[in-house]
Amino acid sequence: MKNLPWKKIALGTGLMGIALAGIFYFASSPGKKPIIVLINPAFGEYISSYTAGVLPSASPLRYSVLA
Repeated sequence: MKNLPWKKIALGTGLMGIALAGIFYFASSPGKKPIIVLINPAFGEYISSYTAGVLPSASPLRYSVLA
């Protein structure tokens, strides 16, 4: 029973070391790579043909909410 406090101290020190190593690892990692979104050109052609004459291709899209 005399060694019980030393075991708790050793366990606490070990857990703190593991926690600090994890924090250091994740803080020093370069981060996530940016997500690259690829758009199929055929989709743009489909939308252009569907809205031809209704919306000019350079006009901004707006919406309104009727109350």
